[in-house]
Amino acid sequence: ARQVGTFKAINLPSIKPSSKSANISFADNVITYNETNPDGAAVTFPTLNRDVVTSTPTQIITAATNTGQFITKEIQVDEQVRQNKGLNNLKITPGVRYNLKIRFGPCKEDIKPVNYSIENGREASFSIPATDDGLIFDVFTLDNSFTLRINNIPITTQELQFEYGSRNAPPLNIRFADGQIWGIGNIQPIYQMRGNANNPIVRVVVSKEGKVSLYGSKTSGGPLYPLALFNNNTFNNIRWNSSGQDNIARLSQHVLGVTYMSGWVRGRRIVQCRP
Repeated sequence: ARQVGTFKAINLPSIKPSSKSANISFADNVITYNETNPDGAAVTFPTLNRDVVTSTPTQIITAATNTGQFITKEIQVDEQVRQNKGLNNLKITPGVRYNLKIRFGPCKEDIKPVNYSIENGREASFSIPATDDGLIFDVFTLDNSFTLRINNIPITTQELQFEYGSRNAPPLNIRFADGQIWGIGNIQPIYQMRGNANNPIVRVVVSKEGKVSLYGSKTSGGPLYPLALFNNNTFNNIRWNSSGQDNIARLSQHVLGVTYMSGWVRGRRIVQCRP
């Protein structure tokens, strides 16, 4: 996924067809292929979280074919999930070793990345050029809420409140899509977590159509998971300028005790892939 993003998950990759075993007759060198494996030959990618991933060697037991398949149940590149993706019409010849290289698109690049850091009621504004792939807004540190407006429209109907159990703070209105919450169980309060450019603790994605998606980490430096709004908090439709006029983003926080936030923001543009 070079120039596209980072592989976060590759679920159930396999190559078909593949038999469970085969027999060879030394008298005439005839190979007999036994029961077909309906799941295919499993492919293992030992290391993820990078833009280029390599599998361990995969043994395929099959007769010669020009209709082989590389298939996956699900591939996640950054926050984009693609289901049932793969390649068809692969040539497989017994006794031959192949290197199968797959490249994903479209390729993208960051436009005008800007670091930010605010605290105790100070606001920040960003001018982001019109882009054809929206915006990514990453959070490295947070205590404990924020409002992000894009072209004067807040991304949610309420300020995003991440603190659980505070008597003075507004009610919690964001959590993980699986129901887990910062500060409960083995998940630290968000103000104790730290992220960076490669592994933020919160990510806001705005598509070129103005759709907002939110993701968060359960550990410092950990993977991102989908977030969900609740307690009457809902998403707004954003007006994103894909061409012409710049987009203006404004960041603010409700001040309650120590209040701070840092991270970076950038537009995303689709570009021609480099070799």
